[in-house]
Amino acid sequence: MQKRDVKYTEIGKVKTRYTEKGKGEPLILIHGGYVGQNSTFFCWDHNFDRLAEEYHVVAFDKLGMGFTDNPPEKGPFTTAATTKHAYDFLKSLKLDKVHIVAHSRGGLTAIRLALEYPDFVRSMTLIDSGSVAPDNPPRIVDFYKDLENSIKDLPTREAIVSRTIGNSYSKDHITDLWIDDLVEAYNLPKSIEAKKRTSGLGSLDTMPDTREQRADTNKQVAAGKLKAPTLLFWGYNDPSALVERGINLYRQMCETVPRVQMHVFNHAGHYSFREHPVAFNETLLGFLKSVK
Repeated sequence: MQKRDVKYTEIGKVKTRYTEKGKGEPLILIHGGYVGQNSTFFCWDHNFDRLAEEYHVVAFDKLGMGFTDNPPEKGPFTTAATTKHAYDFLKSLKLDKVHIVAHSRGGLTAIRLALEYPDFVRSMTLIDSGSVAPDNPPRIVDFYKDLENSIKDLPTREAIVSRTIGNSYSKDHITDLWIDDLVEAYNLPKSIEAKKRTSGLGSLDTMPDTREQRADTNKQVAAGKLKAPTLLFWGYNDPSALVERGINLYRQMCETVPRVQMHVFNHAGHYSFREHPVAFNETLLGFLKSVK
């Protein structure tokens, strides 16, 4: 994954940044994060090239995040809008029957795609996605509030690195490529605008429909509406999306999802896919090859 491989396309009036590589079945990577924090698709820099050896891999910046434009003026920063943008983007590339891999808050986008467009999603992999888990204890929200308060007076780059370290088990996975991209995105005029148009915090209230989307998702999963084979990855030492929440999600899915697996990494925080990239990549590839 290199900076030179970045592409742009317009979805409606939204300029959307993405990258793609490889041939074969489409494999879509959806980053986490929330509006104002500006996560980007370069979080996949430890995984992208290996996965592209066997699949057509596409990674993109979500609506209003990274280098993708905000919704049009007065347009909504909502989970529903993020999901629709993702679907329209993928259809613009003429993709179908996609495998989706999503991290953290990106998991909510992924599972909404699987529920709203079931014929479009062939399989789904969720990584440390507390946003999809069936409960949200206040202590999880407090983690982000406390973390943001602790770094609010730091210079931008130092704050971004500290935020990443605070949600990790180790520092080894933090690359200049990733951090440089986050810093550049954070300082874009459209990112500053996004912070003004939202609360700028990582709570579930950042997007006004998120609580409703989560509740509806849990209801639909419990009712057996999720049909896509599903793999869950979790970091045992995740300080924000505690592993107990992942286990709760796994148990809920086991009741109704025809095929579901869970893999837990020890010595891994919220970025388990980065902290154990070789094991993650090979486990994921094994799962994908089993999906018929």
